[in-house]
Amino acid sequence: MNAPPTTVDEAVLPLSYAQRRLWFLYKLEGPSATYNVPLVNRVRDQVDPAALRAAVADVVARHEVLRTLYVEVDGEPAQRVLPPAEARIDLLHEAVTADEVDARVAETCARSFDLSTELPLAVRLFTLGEREHVLVLVLHHIAADGASMGPLGRDLSQAYAARVAGAAPTWEPLPVQYGDYTLWQRELLGSDDDPASELNRQLDFWRGNLRGLPEELTLPTDFPRPVQASHRGGTVEFTVDAETHRRLRDLAQAEQVTVYMLVQAALATLLTRLGAGTDIPLGTAVSGRSDEALDELVGFFVNSLVLRTDTSGDPTFVELLHRVRTLDLAAFDHQELPFERLIEELQPTRSLGRHPLFQVFFLVASGGTEDVPLLGLAGTPQRSTHDVAKFDLSVVLAEQRDAAGEPAGMKGLVEYAQDLFRRDSAEAIAAQLVRVLTTVAATPRQPISGVDLLDEATRKRLLDIADATARPLPDGTILDLIAEQVARRPEAVAVVAGDRELTYRELDERADRLAGILRRCGVGPERFVALPVARSEQLLVAILAVWKAGGAYLPIDIEHPAERISFMLDDTRPVLLLTDRESADALPDVDGCPRIVLDEAASTGLLPGSADALPSVAPATAAYVIYTSGSTGRPKGVVASHANLVNLQVGLRDFFGLDEERDRVAAITTTAFDMSIIDLFVPLVSGATVVLIRREVVQDPAALATVIRDQGVTVMQTTPSLWQMLLATVPDAMRGLTIVTGGEALSRQLADRMRAVGRKVINGYGPTEATVSATDGVVEDRNGPPSIGQPIANTRVYVLDEHLRLVPEGTAGDLYLGGAGVTRGYLGRPGLTANRFVADPYGEPGARMYHTGDLVRWARDGQLEYLGRTDDQVKIRGFRIELGEIIAALDEHPDVAASVVVVRTAPSGDRSLVGYLVPRPETTPDLDGVRAHLAARLPDYMVPPTFVTLDALPLTASGKVDRAALPEPQRQRGGRPPATPRQQILVDLFAEVLGVSNPGVDESFFDLGGHSLLTPRLVNRIRAVLGVDVGVRNVFAAPTVAQLDRLLDEEQPTGLEAVLAYRRSGERTPVFVLPPANGLGWGYSALPRHVPSGHPIHALQDPRLAGGAVDERSVAELAAGYRDQITAIQPSGPYVLAGWSFGGTLAHQVAATLRAGGAEVALLVLFDSRPGGEGPYEPTEEETHYVALDGVTADAGATPREQLVAAQSPLASLDDPTLDRLVAVTAANIRAMSTHSPARFDGPTLGFVATRHNKDSDRTWQPFLTGTAEFHDLDCGHLDIVRTDAMSVIGPIIAERMTDID
Repeated sequence: MNAPPTTVDEAVLPLSYAQRRLWFLYKLEGPSATYNVPLVNRVRDQVDPAALRAAVADVVARHEVLRTLYVEVDGEPAQRVLPPAEARIDLLHEAVTADEVDARVAETCARSFDLSTELPLAVRLFTLGEREHVLVLVLHHIAADGASMGPLGRDLSQAYAARVAGAAPTWEPLPVQYGDYTLWQRELLGSDDDPASELNRQLDFWRGNLRGLPEELTLPTDFPRPVQASHRGGTVEFTVDAETHRRLRDLAQAEQVTVYMLVQAALATLLTRLGAGTDIPLGTAVSGRSDEALDELVGFFVNSLVLRTDTSGDPTFVELLHRVRTLDLAAFDHQELPFERLIEELQPTRSLGRHPLFQVFFLVASGGTEDVPLLGLAGTPQRSTHDVAKFDLSVVLAEQRDAAGEPAGMKGLVEYAQDLFRRDSAEAIAAQLVRVLTTVAATPRQPISGVDLLDEATRKRLLDIADATARPLPDGTILDLIAEQVARRPEAVAVVAGDRELTYRELDERADRLAGILRRCGVGPERFVALPVARSEQLLVAILAVWKAGGAYLPIDIEHPAERISFMLDDTRPVLLLTDRESADALPDVDGCPRIVLDEAASTGLLPGSADALPSVAPATAAYVIYTSGSTGRPKGVVASHANLVNLQVGLRDFFGLDEERDRVAAITTTAFDMSIIDLFVPLVSGATVVLIRREVVQDPAALATVIRDQGVTVMQTTPSLWQMLLATVPDAMRGLTIVTGGEALSRQLADRMRAVGRKVINGYGPTEATVSATDGVVEDRNGPPSIGQPIANTRVYVLDEHLRLVPEGTAGDLYLGGAGVTRGYLGRPGLTANRFVADPYGEPGARMYHTGDLVRWARDGQLEYLGRTDDQVKIRGFRIELGEIIAALDEHPDVAASVVVVRTAPSGDRSLVGYLVPRPETTPDLDGVRAHLAARLPDYMVPPTFVTLDALPLTASGKVDRAALPEPQRQRGGRPPATPRQQILVDLFAEVLGVSNPGVDESFFDLGGHSLLTPRLVNRIRAVLGVDVGVRNVFAAPTVAQLDRLLDEEQPTGLEAVLAYRRSGERTPVFVLPPANGLGWGYSALPRHVPSGHPIHALQDPRLAGGAVDERSVAELAAGYRDQITAIQPSGPYVLAGWSFGGTLAHQVAATLRAGGAEVALLVLFDSRPGGEGPYEPTEEETHYVALDGVTADAGATPREQLVAAQSPLASLDDPTLDRLVAVTAANIRAMSTHSPARFDGPTLGFVATRHNKDSDRTWQPFLTGTAEFHDLDCGHLDIVRTDAMSVIGPIIAERMTDID
């Protein structure tokens, strides 16, 4: 490869491809510390600050990239290289204590760069003592990469040594500069238009190599992915011992791979075992310095590669190594294609919450930036404590060698995103990676599924969870448990149904009498009685009678289709059909099955007056059969025994802790749904009362609320879908209840609403096959989704992989249930039973466990979290989507009472999301607003393109959403045209930027072909045509014309508010700037970049700008109002106040007033100000316009607006009435200043004088400043003193004084 050309002379150059990516991220996120590269050295020697400043200037002069600004030219990013003489270096020397230094270093590393106005380098020297310093260099990644640190450190050391000796450094000129590289890179790759270019050759490779790549890896995160990543990071260090390192080296040599490839295979193995799947894209970095002329250059050359690792088919580790070698060699042969160009070509789905194409990064290195020496003095490099996470996870390993060059171990670092992981989770991942490396080093030919991720302590903890639930059970059946309550509380009310009640004694006696009839009808052990009975007191009498007769019951819901009822009756062959008149007429004919209608039997005297002797019932006999839906469409009957039932009732009795005197439990669930077993019998085994509520009442929220109040219900259980409807319609009736829910996933939003209303909220989980409830937990405020609790008594919970091995905490796996709740299986379906009920490898010999088909994980707080179904995962555009997350976001919308989201498949095979909404009463949701609401919370692939509004969600008889009954959406054909002139303009701009014709207002910018580097161009064109800056980020949040149009309609700040926040947050002392005579705080925009980070900055503005009459107010009156605003924001001192011109007069008065009240004023800053009080004065019209309007004078040849536009003043954005108000406020303030009687201020003052206008202003202040006062002269005009050039001189002085305050 030929060397790059010699240095170019252009002052403005294009960005390199790598820089374009960082520039785009900078425009997207705004200035931040995400892409800072810090170097921190603790120096134990004398340091000459002046020599350091000169040496830094030498290095900046040597490397053009360190004196480059990044600007936009015609909407395109460009490099503007400054001459060395114009390069203003951000370098401060500060004396600090040992207690302060770490915080100051962290603050420096966390600073942000304004790339358009600031050099991408900041230097701080913190002095703790004569021979104790900390030197910090912070560079923006756009100007330097890791490999730049060596040249930078060497050049700085050489320059410093020369400057200490009183000379300039003598070094060989660099053969090229970074700007040469940017041009050479384009020449090397060639043009898009040339099919034979290197660019297109490499693009073809990567298109094929990354086709079908998963958009996002599923990682064992602790927290849901945010809509926008904060990039807050943490780090965990780990080591690999020397013996393992040696074995890894030997294995790599034997298989003709590198240790780098081996680490990649090990990391892919770990991620697969942690649930990430078998297609693992990993990011890595290559130096990009393909020519030796670049070796000594500081710059951003590094390129990212996506290394795709295929772990499918459970290969041995050696087989996986060979796969990795083949793919990696091909990838490295195509490493010159810039990652940014790859993103532009592949257009992965945009998200502010994750990195595109890969989310896990790895590198095997020999050292890091912390190893770079600075200044050549005795000292210790140290790692910055400011951790930034660019990816979800980053793994860096550095090989160590002994004196003989042999492997001496590896040092490792896991960097994790705090948005997603807790520290202990990252520690576990690091430990698991070490286990993988250790295992494959010893036994590389075993399948990767055989690598054990669990240490013995973790394995024991997971198994102890199961063993901890063991407890003795009473002998007998549920009848014995109820009999205990009959004996204890015979006259207590057991059942309420409408206006009828039964005591425990009456319930028991009636059940005994009916049981005798049933015995004579052939009811006995292992025989079924069908019970189509309405929710009346007869229902409980009937069930207990069936059990007393030795039989098992089959609940029948007459609302079910006749075909389904007929199937269940044919399948169970009941010996008797026990019903009531209300239900009997709805039943199909059943040949050969006798029928008893309870109402008629009682009225005709068929029921005996006394009970027959009844048999004892064995715990192992069947108690009931309940049918659940089958995947083939054929229902399957689950048979539970009395032993199963006793375990459930005892476990929940103890968990619920019902008060027998107080608690009344509403039974609202159909008996055909197994949740009814909790409603009906937990109260009876606890001595409490069951309140049976009829179906038609349950379906009417107002009627249900009345029953709950009238009957004194204290506990109620139903599904989340029904709870959502009740809380939206009759929340007051639910207040104070113990809320029990289950049967569906519970969202965090609904759980929070339940907790706000209920006395206690219990979330349960359990399939019918494990006797209704296997886990239960009280819903509390915790990170992540509401848990499903922990296992109930005698229930074993396992989270396993496909090989039935325990998975680590935090990792998703299949849920298996063992223990006393596991039922017999499916009636008459031995094959299906054998498939789902399998041997328990962790239980006693002969124990079984049930494979639920649910995806769960153990959270690190010991709670079980439900994640979804393993056999029905929703995937859209390659993303695994949890529909519950979308539903939860929809439910947060103020106009949405309930919602559900489903996937619809078009005839073409395309799958898309459809959202169904139920509006809150008296509201009509604006669907564009709903989309915008979701776009602010979810990635765009999770925002349904189609919504349907319903009066109510259809529910099944069991209270779950009936998805099959949801209507098909009516699809629009073609794009919706613009409806307003502004929408037409936006449509035209979309068409212009994207090169498409007539885009619809609902079509996404990105779906139409937009990508990250076109987004700023669109923003630039909107700004030019409409005069508004929508911002790059808003195009991601609102990517359609309709959404952007709506965004522009929303109320925008006027800029005339009482307080402008230049910097809203921070833990250090705030800075308050007072307005000049025109009342605006806009003039201080150049100040914030010079105020150290951590100090909030508030600009106060004249209250008369907002409207009303411009009345006359004295300086004292104005200052009193500003004082009140300041103390409302910051109730106590110390205070920092600043003011320019008349703002200085105000700031001085406010400072004096605060001091008179006993408050501390740490600093008063005066920018070319005068104290006032020279005598009454009436300003001329010309003078007033000049002061009010940025130096514009009353000119008959041009209007003030025309002059402001010509001067490119920001005041040109104000309308004419506001400009007139500025002039009136200015005149009033000039008059007020002239008659002001200044007070005396006894605190510290820092002043600056614009000598071209006010040479003696410092002397005019002397009578009114009795504390320390320091003034500096600047060669500039009065209007210029707060602008960029003057502020670059003033700023460092202010910054140095600010460091003394906190």
